[in-house]
Amino acid sequence: MVRPWQDRRDEALGGIAVAGGLTEPGKPAGHVVSVDPETGVATCNDGRQLQPAAKNPWYVLMTIAGEPAFLDEATIAANRRLWNGWACSGMTEAERADLARRIGLDPVELAPLTTDERARIAAAFRERLPAPDVEDQSHLAYVTWAFQAFDREGQAAPDPGELIDLSRTHFSHDVFLTRWVFRGAASFASATFGGAARFGATTFGGRAGFDFATFGGAARFASATFDGFAWFRFATFGGDAWFASATFGGEDSFASATFDGDADFSDGAFAGPTDFRETRFRGGVPEFYQRRFHQNTIFTDRRAFWPDITAETAEQAERAYTRLRQVMKELDKPDDEAFFGRQELRCKALTEGWFHRLVSRGYGFFSDYGFSIGRPLAWLGVVVFLGAGPIGSWLKFCRGEPGSGGIFQGLGISLANTFSFLGFHRLYIDKDTLAAMPGALKAIGGVQTVAGVTLLFLLGLGLRNRFRLK
Repeated sequence: MVRPWQDRRDEALGGIAVAGGLTEPGKPAGHVVSVDPETGVATCNDGRQLQPAAKNPWYVLMTIAGEPAFLDEATIAANRRLWNGWACSGMTEAERADLARRIGLDPVELAPLTTDERARIAAAFRERLPAPDVEDQSHLAYVTWAFQAFDREGQAAPDPGELIDLSRTHFSHDVFLTRWVFRGAASFASATFGGAARFGATTFGGRAGFDFATFGGAARFASATFDGFAWFRFATFGGDAWFASATFGGEDSFASATFDGDADFSDGAFAGPTDFRETRFRGGVPEFYQRRFHQNTIFTDRRAFWPDITAETAEQAERAYTRLRQVMKELDKPDDEAFFGRQELRCKALTEGWFHRLVSRGYGFFSDYGFSIGRPLAWLGVVVFLGAGPIGSWLKFCRGEPGSGGIFQGLGISLANTFSFLGFHRLYIDKDTLAAMPGALKAIGGVQTVAGVTLLFLLGLGLRNRFRLK
């Protein structure tokens, strides 16, 4: 079985180890920095080398009728017919009819290849590959697509036992794989999509792997169906990511993925465990309206992984966080519910009037919206020590307290002012000293009392929320 790109893969892996860095540091690792005009081999930014698609049996089989120009419907239809005839050759009439219905094509397009069609494919392989092997099921790996668009709508992948491996493939331009049916596993791990990647209404019957994939443009998986595992771990979405109405039937993971644009997961369902652990949403708060979730759904409750909230984005972000808070409440995840509730309040601080905005920001600053224990405690200490300075100085220099007694007594009085309801004044201050205090110190004491009660309330609220006390 001929695998003309296998040696190139080994060379590429060695090249990565030798390179040890990026040729152009400001660009992604998968960026093509040069193409050999004679061999067509492309060199990536990280030293990896890519075999030209024209030398790959998968690509030859997909373009028997020629490389289509954008919206060249006649060539696209001819290629689709030849591919589907080959891919569905081992299926029964009933299976082909069911698959045609799912793809939206006439069952005739999935019929077994005729003698003339087989001869056409064999002739194309003899002409375009040095050692043709039409039955070669090799991986489509380390390949660069160097034509206008990879447009394959309504096609079937080979038998369920086959792995369609497009890992580390570099797609230079737009990719259209709408209404595809991958009956087996499909791997796009570490693939680079230079343009838009359209997988709308595509069915992944087995595992779908997009780990470490880079989407340079929009990634559209609207109405896609993932029957098996769907892994997008460490993937990078440079443009908008659309998973609206997509259905995930197995275990799904977007762990450590990065969304630089908007992310829409509205409608559809996560039927299996779903992992958004340490997923970075930089472009906007992801939308999950009307989506059903599995109980074992994980989100990161650290603000660093969520987008900054601005006056322009606050309204949309508030709605999105409200939905996430509702979801976490339905899933009985109180910590996540509290986090998204705090994010919701941060958005409201930018959308309400100045007074409510001031109160909301103060609530967040002093207690992290009722969830922090350390902040109220720290501010209580600040209130006590800030009051102890002027009171102790007055006792020492104006009342003539000897040594450091005035300073320590001032600290006690400040503590008594802050926690006045505990009755500490009887221990630290007598009536004569209190009457002799100037008005400014009495005002400081009043502020300390109000601040102490407020901060103690926030401390109790933080303890209650953090430890889920009823």
